[in-house]
Amino acid sequence: MSNFLEALSSGLEQARRMDQNKRDINNKLGELNSSLQAATDGKVAFSFTLDENNPWGGPQYNILAINPLNESVEPRLLGMWIEDPTNGFPCHLKTGRSAVICNSLEEIELAFSELVSSPPVASFFLTLMSN
Repeated sequence: MSNFLEALSSGLEQARRMDQNKRDINNKLGELNSSLQAATDGKVAFSFTLDENNPWGGPQYNILAINPLNESVEPRLLGMWIEDPTNGFPCHLKTGRSAVICNSLEEIELAFSELVSSPPVASFFLTLMSN
């Protein structure tokens, strides 16, 4: 019976860790989005839309740049965000130029920092900010 109880305890601990990882990831993405909006007077934001056609298995989201204050401006696809379905980590940020694997919250921030500093993305942000 002790093997069963140990297995149950292990499973419950892994489930708690998985839930916490997913909350932490969502909080980090929310913080980055809030920072982006604050730095652009609310004119630029990330929008994550679920992509049902993920061939890799976990949840996959399209990352769009939008102007939440002017919906007439067409959003632009910046990349894809994929989380491990069982643990949250690793996460993948895929763009037309690169694919980054994130194993921590710090790596998520670094990956998004690289994304927003790329000239094509920054140029589109300027477009969003001018409308």
